[in-house]
Amino acid sequence: MELLSVTDGKPVVAFEPSELIFLNNAVNETLEAIDDREFQTRTGSTRLQAKAILAQIDRILKVFSPK
Repeated sequence: MELLSVTDGKPVVAFEPSELIFLNNAVNETLEAIDDREFQTRTGSTRLQAKAILAQIDRILKVFSPK
């Protein structure tokens, strides 16, 4: 992972495909392991936000391994 720049207060980061796979797996495991009642408290995000992140990572990974 490499910080490329900060634009409008947002970091622009480059990831290796293997790093994205790790993040994909970590978010997926978190969604499965943490109970709904505790999810936002423990992660700082809602389940909906986590699912949106997972979907974005999935779209990016498909660029590297189209089916």
